[in-house]
This record gives sequence, C-alpha cells and structure tokens, in this order.
Amino acid sequence: MKKVLFLTLVNLILIIFQDYFFIEFFGAGLIPNFVLSLSFAFLVLDLGEAALTSALLGGLIIDLFGIGIIGQNTLIFVLIILIANLLRTYISKMLILQIILLIIATVIYKGSLSFAVVYSGFLNVLLMFVFITLIKKVTRKFLSTTYRIKA
Repeated sequence: MKKVLFLTLVNLILIIFQDYFFIEFFGAGLIPNFVLSLSFAFLVLDLGEAALTSALLGGLIIDLFGIGIIGQNTLIFVLIILIANLLRTYISKMLILQIILLIIATVIYKGSLSFAVVYSGFLNVLLMFVFITLIKKVTRKFLSTTYRIKA
C-alpha cells in the first residue's frame, strides 16, 4: 500500500511538472512524457510490477486532469508496458530494444510521426536514464542494511 501511495504521489508531481511547467520550456509538441519514461525506467531495472503500477496510476491521473475519454491514456500506457515487458521477458533484455520501444511508444501515444514527436521520444529516453539513476540512488540509500530496523 505504501508503494502504491508513493507511486501515486510521484506520478502526480511528475504530471504537474509535465503539463504545467515544462510546456513553457518545450512547447506543446515537444513535451516528454514523464509517465512513460518512469515506467520504462522501472522496466529496465527489472521492476515490472512497479512499471505496470506506475503506468496505471499515471494514466489515471492524466485522464482525470485531461478532457478526453477517461481510461484512454491508462489503456495505452498499460498496453505499451505489457508489450514491452513481454518482449523483454521472451525476446531480449537488451537496453537498445527498450530505447527503441520507448521511442515507438512515444510515437504511438502522440499519434503522428513528425520531427517533434521523434525529438520528444529522444527526450523520453534521456529522461528514462535520469529516472534510472535516481531510482538506483534512492534504493541504494534507503534500502541498504544501514537503514533497516534491527529486530
């Protein structure tokens, strides 16, 4: 339950930054998708359950903030993460495959193939590597044996 609440809070903060802060810097067409980047970062670190939970919660929050059909972003994010997880499990765990899948997922999510969308996909890849390093540092610091309660 704590993990779900934490992922909800993280996704909420990231979506607020994505929709209200980064739109001023990148414009509407070049905004990287923080939910997809975070979900793929969890997937690259072999945390498939956290990736699916992050995609589900992030999609729901985006749907609740948006004006479109409720459940559309959630369905797209969860399907993309499920397909990427299946490809990672049964075909290859190569990082280049995950990078290509993230760029393809960005193109599918944005709905068009243009320079701005591909550029946004590369920004998603860069953001994924930032999230990977952050997740590694946080798990190393807070999940190490020095912070565990001695029984």
